[in-house]
Amino acid sequence: MKRSTVLAMTVAANVFAAGSAFGQGFVVLSGSVDSAGSMFRRPTVPVGNSGTLTETMGNDFMYHEVRPFQSGGFSGLGVAHLGATFTPAGPFGIGREFSGVELSACTSAEIFGSNVAPSGPNRSEEAHGRAMGMFQFSVAGPTPWAWSGVAQGNTFNTGAYHSVTASFGLRDVNTLASYVNLTGTSTNGVGDFFVPFSFGGVLPAGTYELTWSHQSIQTGGITAFGNFPTSAGGATLVSCIPSVFSLVPSPGSLGLLGVAGVLGTRRKR
Repeated sequence: MKRSTVLAMTVAANVFAAGSAFGQGFVVLSGSVDSAGSMFRRPTVPVGNSGTLTETMGNDFMYHEVRPFQSGGFSGLGVAHLGATFTPAGPFGIGREFSGVELSACTSAEIFGSNVAPSGPNRSEEAHGRAMGMFQFSVAGPTPWAWSGVAQGNTFNTGAYHSVTASFGLRDVNTLASYVNLTGTSTNGVGDFFVPFSFGGVLPAGTYELTWSHQSIQTGGITAFGNFPTSAGGATLVSCIPSVFSLVPSPGSLGLLGVAGVLGTRRKR
């Protein structure tokens, strides 16, 4: 076997190893929660419709919680949608290798009919949607990354309490160093936000936690946020936060690929 052929095979093997170390991550933990509900308390026991879905296996998922409830003069609706779709598509589960992931979270909270004290029997009424995504991943070497999307939320002032919060985070699990910490909150018509974003850099070898979340709440009566004469109001599903997180090959690993290609095409003289 000629020396050039051996060298080409060696470089190709190095490229394969670099492909795993650069531009690829491995999912090591997953803990996403999608929940929604609508209910009243009379006096303190909640009566209504609520539900929660969780993802802990590291799989692709798209969850939908839609929770309407109507009784005794109260009518409300809580909605939450949460999802993650990884590239490549499989294999699934903890330990899966990925180079990118599409993330989504949408929530809304509306109350159409209110019957709270002092004019009604309900101590408090509430509709909520909470879409909270999280997974942890590891990279074996310095890895360029990019994260782009939009954070948005808006609320209304109807005499009740209405709040929407969106957040994105990326941090080192061991050092707690923060790479992304973006939060927007609107409450009772103040602080509406629409923020396109684009972050990026290079992650050292290590383990990282990525979070994305969207939360909406509409409530009234005697609540943890204060006392409100009504709970009516809220918003339809207009607040979503789509984003794409990606890990990209380093220039060095791409350079190795080019060298391997050149050596691989050398012909015997």
